Amino acid sequence: MGDETNPRPEWFEYWHIRSFLKSEVFDENTFYGFFSPKFKEKTNLSAEQVFDYIEHHKESDVILFSPFLDQSALFLNIIEQGWFAHPQLKSIFEKICGRYFGGIDHELMVTTTENTVFSNYFVAKPSFWARWFDICEDLFSIVEQGQDSLAIEIAGNTRYKESTASIRTFVIERIATLILFSEKKWKVKSHPSHECAVGKMPAAKSTNLLLALDALKTRFVQTGAREYLSAYFDIRIALLKGYTPVEFEDPSIGPAHGLQAYTDNLMKKLGSQSRNNRILSSL
Repeated sequence: MGDETNPRPEWFEYWHIRSFLKSEVFDENTFYGFFSPKFKEKTNLSAEQVFDYIEHHKESDVILFSPFLDQSALFLNIIEQGWFAHPQLKSIFEKICGRYFGGIDHELMVTTTENTVFSNYFVAKPSFWARWFDICEDLFSIVEQGQDSLAIEIAGNTRYKESTASIRTFVIERIATLILFSEKKWKVKSHPSHECAVGKMPAAKSTNLLLALDALKTRFVQTGAREYLSAYFDIRIALLKGYTPVEFEDPSIGPAHGLQAYTDNLMKKLGSQSRNNRILSSL
């Protein structure tokens, strides 16, 4: 739906999704989804292909149609990817993770194409939408009331292409991934991202390397073995060199060294986390 139909354009598509979820009666076995007019351009999928994919995976709770393999593979998780482009997201998601997701450290999240949602391109059964809506509606209320620091941050603007946009839309579109990462009960199926559109970074054309990055993250998630992440970071440093966010850079020694220092710190934290997880799982 275009902005000309939206009485609250600062909320972008959330206003339309919200209106639907508040007014409809749902069938618990039906999938619901909300796709922007750019869905075909971003996914290369027709309506017939989408319905066919849903039909073949109807035992799932959530089905993803996320484009941008480069964005899900080049970054450890969707929040790191977000604050690469929108630095304000780092502080915002520290608060969001504390409020809704048990205080998980978003810097240590390792997500893959199997649980990453871009542009809200997913369909789900009502149980998942209810969980998603509880969080998003609480965020909506916080911003509308405007009484705390989180409200002020989410209500602000961020750089977007050659202009600015409300940061709230970039917050909302990351909530589904956080739910899928932190709550393992959901049955998820993901349409192959490499068949969809990619981003504009030079690395986006390196499909084989991006698939390797995604596979290395997946193996780390499955095994906790830091060797997979070490290989992952070696490849990604080479691909990201010269495109690091300001937060990773030290102007006196250059972006490559800044990214390496950031990577070394993450490896140390992730190594400690994986050891702790293995200890806990053995008790």
